[in-house]
Amino acid sequence: MDEFKALGETFNLMVDSLRSVLVEVSESSNRLAASSEELTASAEQSSKVTEHIAGSAQEMSEGARQQVFIVEGSAQTINELSAKIQKIALFC
Repeated sequence: MDEFKALGETFNLMVDSLRSVLVEVSESSNRLAASSEELTASAEQSSKVTEHIAGSAQEMSEGARQQVFIVEGSAQTINELSAKIQKIALFC
């Protein structure tokens, strides 16, 4: 009978140990799920920031193109004025 009692106590210890392991696994799983949600939120925020930066870069690029167009037009106007001034200088 003592053998059955020892076997039962050992079995109960094993069940308690397994219960502890399952609790730890459950807690770890919950922490992992929370971390995953935080990581997902951070990734979404990073994506939005990246899209905003890309949009700003595109706007800057368009602004630079417009400035180049204006500068080229100004250079052409200056060249035309210079040519006219030279013609006037020849006739004076």
